[in-house]
Amino acid sequence: MLFVLVTGCAAGDSAPSDRMMELDMEYQGPITLWNRSQFPLDQVRVHRLPSYAGAPNRLSAPLAPGAAVVIELSGANRVTIIRGKVEGGREWAISTPRPVSATSHLFVLVVFDDGFLEASFDEVSALDGFPLEAPPRLPEDDASDDA
Repeated sequence: MLFVLVTGCAAGDSAPSDRMMELDMEYQGPITLWNRSQFPLDQVRVHRLPSYAGAPNRLSAPLAPGAAVVIELSGANRVTIIRGKVEGGREWAISTPRPVSATSHLFVLVVFDDGFLEASFDEVSALDGFPLEAPPRLPEDDASDDA
């Protein structure tokens, strides 16, 4: 099982190597985001630039600890989660330092208190507490159901 821990901050300009990585990672489609932190996630923002400013929130309601949600990527995207740092305190943003390395709908981004873990659906689906029974459906899966 290969796990990659990704932590970082959205501030600052990206290095040339980061920009090259953005060009190579152009997956467009659904991924799973699993909240393994001890805090509800108030917002999930998906953005191409290092800054998440102006990127819309992808959640319709806070994501509880242990819950998962499917979000859409539209190419080389970074992900930022925004949550309370302590109960009743100021909000805290945690961003992936570079675009996530998703290549298919089987990608899972696991959120911890202070970072992220990139994994595949097969790697995390057998873990205690994983809330989904199947990976997200692709649009072509829905089209074949209609036939």
